[in-house]
Amino acid sequence: MKKIKGKARSFSYKRKKVEIQNDMLWRGYRSPIVLQDYNLAYYPVPKCACTTVKEALYLKKYGENHRSLAKSIHRMLPSTTLPEGRLPSTGMTTVAVVREPLERLASAYRHIIVRSRSLERFYDRGDLRGLDPAPDMSGFVSNIEAYCEISHQIRHHVRSFTDFLGHDLSFFDYLIPMEQLSNTAFPNVDLELEYSNSSPTSDVSLTDEAMAKAMSFLAPDYEAMGGIYSKPSDSSWPGYVKSSQLWRYDVAETESKIVDMTKLPSSRLFMKQASGFLRHQLIRGVLD
Repeated sequence: MKKIKGKARSFSYKRKKVEIQNDMLWRGYRSPIVLQDYNLAYYPVPKCACTTVKEALYLKKYGENHRSLAKSIHRMLPSTTLPEGRLPSTGMTTVAVVREPLERLASAYRHIIVRSRSLERFYDRGDLRGLDPAPDMSGFVSNIEAYCEISHQIRHHVRSFTDFLGHDLSFFDYLIPMEQLSNTAFPNVDLELEYSNSSPTSDVSLTDEAMAKAMSFLAPDYEAMGGIYSKPSDSSWPGYVKSSQLWRYDVAETESKIVDMTKLPSSRLFMKQASGFLRHQLIRGVLD
């Protein structure tokens, strides 16, 4: 692996030492799961239903559900780490599942910070370097680089789409928005995909300052996926979060709007963006 020029630190990713600069937290990799029998290369992205898809692939390959408690599905169907730019075999169908970037970041926060409470072990060891072990969403986003430095789990789950899929998404034959996964046929193989996004266990909100930081942090994702997900305009940011309000998104609707969260059950609350941010548009092909 070539070293990145400039002052660098490093971290271990899939047992490989990866050099990083102060302004670049990670080096990108494309890691497909290749199914030779179906001429398919699937590129998993964390927090984009990769567990659901892998379990469906396992069922298809072995004829039974994955039940191993000793080995997670990610060990049973590991991704093949390939240097950036190296492509699968010629003629292989390439597919990836993508997700609205801000919702993906919020999902990582809910999973790692709220549900798993993964930072508590760092707090017990005194390794948090002054960071809050249980930050709210705004605190998490405002210090995202620092949290990435101390936690491989966070670093892995918030890495940019471009680190997994590259910057040119025209490389893929199919891109499936996660919101459409249950109603979309997977190419080349009939998979039993039943995905449902679990509701947050606590209110997730962002201050204006944290929203601006999130947009800066997620800029590469919105740039790469401009044909699928739209970055909200500046005019949508003022008053983004108030004491009793949260952005709500309903897959059945075409627009998001601000609503009074006290009038909705918690299962209906999702942190989403301004109207028109989601356009279910596929690149290089439309799925049935």
